[in-house]
Amino acid sequence: MKINSDELLRAMEIVNPILQDSTINEHTQFIIQAQEGSLEIGGQSIDSSINIVMPFTQILGDYSIRINKMLFETLKLFPKGTEVDISFNEDLLKLVVSVETKTFTFGVFQKERFELLNEGEEICKIDSQVLFELIDAVDFAVMSDNMKPELCGAFFQFGENGITATATNSHVMAKKTVSGIVCERYEAIISAEHLKVIKNMLVKEKKQVTIIKTDNGATINVSSDNVTTKFRVIKGKYPDVAPIFNSLQPKGTMTIKAKDLLQAIKRMQILNNNAKIVGNKVKFGIGVDELIIESQNGEGRESVEGLITENPVDFVTFSTSIIPILMKLKESILLKVDSGTKAILCEAEGVTYLFMPARV
Repeated sequence: MKINSDELLRAMEIVNPILQDSTINEHTQFIIQAQEGSLEIGGQSIDSSINIVMPFTQILGDYSIRINKMLFETLKLFPKGTEVDISFNEDLLKLVVSVETKTFTFGVFQKERFELLNEGEEICKIDSQVLFELIDAVDFAVMSDNMKPELCGAFFQFGENGITATATNSHVMAKKTVSGIVCERYEAIISAEHLKVIKNMLVKEKKQVTIIKTDNGATINVSSDNVTTKFRVIKGKYPDVAPIFNSLQPKGTMTIKAKDLLQAIKRMQILNNNAKIVGNKVKFGIGVDELIIESQNGEGRESVEGLITENPVDFVTFSTSIIPILMKLKESILLKVDSGTKAILCEAEGVTYLFMPARV
């Protein structure tokens, strides 16, 4: 077949993030499938898989192969818009890429056809901007510890009342709900790798997003310009976080500007660093009309004006994991505090956050 190297490279760039160093060859290699009418580029890891389907008429033959990243790295060297000829020698298991007078030969592994990820029942269609906002609200809280794969992603709940996205790393939790979207009732976990790739795809241009339920799970199909990228969701059960939110009964609440709170916490961080304090935590206390912030050793103290709506609350110690949230916010944040043994609840710009208290 003859193909523009940019088209092939773009597809491989989407798949590449999930390929990882592993003793399992299939988890480090691209999957290329060619058949009349379409070209598919795919990849898979232990808990993720991506399959990109491109309509393609200039294909002679039908094959499915696995190939290492050398083809991907080679395509990066070609000038933009380079036309390449690709052929597959089934007897020698070689993929040959020809560019003008140059020829590149790659060893490949044959593979039974990659399972298509688009067969199943449609759960719902989502506006790409809605999915982007859901991911952007919670992706910072996804756990990075692979020992708990079900937490290494965001939990999505689809239903008649809308879509809810939740993520937690056991220190902080984020939850956002978008109503007005009617879906079939379904639950799915989107991996951290997929969240990053999907978010990057959606921020660039408007795309059609469809959630498909299959016999062995579900896929997220993102389509644009006749090219469809399919993401398989993680299998597994996500912890039930609803009781955590419902059990909190804050004694004190305060509305405060996110930027003012961020700057005050950063100043307390500097004092902690100068004192060489391990952990770099801060203390919050709600006063009559101000939020009082102290450094971990108590040497730094600052008050930030806010609008109190209920009772004052004594000091509660928290890690500075709240900083990534405050950096995202442009408006005010509502703090809801109970006691030093319970989490602090924050609400801002349609998202609910929960922070666990830290040990001093």
